[in-house]
Amino acid sequence: MIQTTSLRFAYPNSKNHTFCFPDIDLPPKEDLLILGPSGVGKTTLLHLLAGLLPAKEGDVFIANTYLNKLKRKQLDNFRGRYIGLIFQRAYF
Repeated sequence: MIQTTSLRFAYPNSKNHTFCFPDIDLPPKEDLLILGPSGVGKTTLLHLLAGLLPAKEGDVFIANTYLNKLKRKQLDNFRGRYIGLIFQRAYF
């Protein structure tokens, strides 16, 4: 299960640009396709869902876990157990 509510994010150096994402309510074993042109926040949304970025506003629930309340180590453990990521660019 993935659920978000009122999710917003702004990069520190963005000039008054805030990404505002639609609420997601995805039941277990359902798929979600995220499409859109460059710059609309697809990767940012995935990073918010993975707990790699902290939301400016809003809530993220995955597998009945409220990611906003987890401390960094708890979030790392949760991500390692439940989330798989393949990055667009390899960082070495």
